[in-house]
Amino acid sequence: MSAWNLSCFFRFTKIIILFFAGDSALQLAQVLYLNPNLSDIVFPHDAAVSEPGLCVFYCIVCTPLLTCDDFHTGSTDFIVCIPDFGDKAFTFSSVDHNGPKYNDPHVKTNLLLQAHLSRMQLSAELQSDTEEILSKAVRLIQACVDVLSSNGWLSPALAAMELAQMVTQAMWAKDSYLKQLPHFTQDTIKGCQDKGVETIFDVMEMEDEDRNSLLQLTESQMADVARFCNRFPNIEMTYDVADKDSISSGSNVNVNVQLEREDEVAGPVIAPLFPQKREEGWWVVIGDTKNNSLLSIKRLTLQQKAKVKLDYVAPSPGRYNYTLFFMSDAYMGCDQEYKFSIDVKEGRGSSGSDSD
Repeated sequence: MSAWNLSCFFRFTKIIILFFAGDSALQLAQVLYLNPNLSDIVFPHDAAVSEPGLCVFYCIVCTPLLTCDDFHTGSTDFIVCIPDFGDKAFTFSSVDHNGPKYNDPHVKTNLLLQAHLSRMQLSAELQSDTEEILSKAVRLIQACVDVLSSNGWLSPALAAMELAQMVTQAMWAKDSYLKQLPHFTQDTIKGCQDKGVETIFDVMEMEDEDRNSLLQLTESQMADVARFCNRFPNIEMTYDVADKDSISSGSNVNVNVQLEREDEVAGPVIAPLFPQKREEGWWVVIGDTKNNSLLSIKRLTLQQKAKVKLDYVAPSPGRYNYTLFFMSDAYMGCDQEYKFSIDVKEGRGSSGSDSD
């Protein structure tokens, strides 16, 4: 029975989110259906994407009594937003069916997502709809990362990770990192930038007197800023490539990563505009930026210290340059990346000599 025949499913579901990544729709279906909490994810059997490397999010805000007939008659369109992975900046667009239909679910969802990232004030009803969408978004994005990484697509996977940050903090990628701080208006951010203060860490490193003079906040507001800064991840990352001088083609390349948080984590992510409490998570990724390929990935939560081992198969002999990424799923401006190189030698079986 195809996904379109689930009339009872649609009847009781208010929000339906679909995801396709070329031929990987089935892989994501397997990931999501293993989790009963994600049972409102469906995949039409005739789904197709023109470019296999394109990741597309499909979100639908449905009426409580939406039936299959509504789908067959075309009363509901369901392409919502298409991330453009060219420069890892997400741009949202909808399919044009003879001009925009502002009462269509896909248009409404598109606008609500953009309104959230732009921090626009909405009516109580629209805000409720936005919260419904956001409650599904992070889990879906995490599943997107799983599928994209399993296909070895580096740039789309990194872009999806950044989208998780954007959705959590209600910001666009182009916005200043300082926008995450409570009570920071556009004027405050501009004043900081004029003084060369661009990041959360810049605010934390300022002298108290200089900070108070620049921000001009009340004592209670400054306490909120201090609380955010103390919670903001400040993590030291070190790594080493095991047996770096003896890597041969076809053998495993093992990269050991050590992570240590300078301050103890206390409580959930500070994200006042995200409707649910959530804990921060991280991805550690090894990628080849030249070929846009993702070689290894691990997802983890970090309390105080953690050790992570990533591995991948060494390619043919030669010198290779890689990048190690450390990506947050909740905060913007705390990602890290390090470049490293390896020299791959001939494998044992590549000499062509036979042994008895």
